[in-house]
Amino acid sequence: MSDEIEGFTSEEPMVPAFIPPPPEPEPVVPGSIQFDERVKNDFEGLLYLGKLQKGFRWGGHSFRIKTLTSEERLRAAVLCKPWTASLEEARAWLIATVALSVVSVDGKSIVPLGMVDEDAVAEAKFKWALEQFPWTIDAIMVEIDDMESRVAEAVQEMGKTSGSMATPTSGNASRLQSSEETFPRN
Repeated sequence: MSDEIEGFTSEEPMVPAFIPPPPEPEPVVPGSIQFDERVKNDFEGLLYLGKLQKGFRWGGHSFRIKTLTSEERLRAAVLCKPWTASLEEARAWLIATVALSVVSVDGKSIVPLGMVDEDAVAEAKFKWALEQFPWTIDAIMVEIDDMESRVAEAVQEMGKTSGSMATPTSGNASRLQSSEETFPRN
């Protein structure tokens, strides 16, 4: 059996293929909610109902966050397992929610380039969030709560739901100080 692969010899180093970064999402206009146009499609439109990204600035840094899918919420619960039934269980849930919601900081992904395994991605994002100070986590959570509240209002206005649309993270930030003075935007 030959040690050569067609086009390569054993003296030539094998270089991994370039994996381009995902395209940057369209900027979100403050105060507006616009879902993906595919939300209007029959049946499959449900996959896009509530899918939203938001950019904001805090502490001199720019952040891009997104709403979580049901699967991502379940991954957050798995990440929190070591803190179940502890005094910090709620805090672990908040950190995991923030971690999985963050798309980028200062235009850079918080996930190592080329990482695609969903469990590994979730763990890498959670590790990043665990290294942050509580003020940063709390500021991001305030923005997540704001985005989810606006999504719920937009969905109700579309006539897709009746009554209230509670989310597991709704209200988390209400326990935190969320005034502009506490979390000034830069």
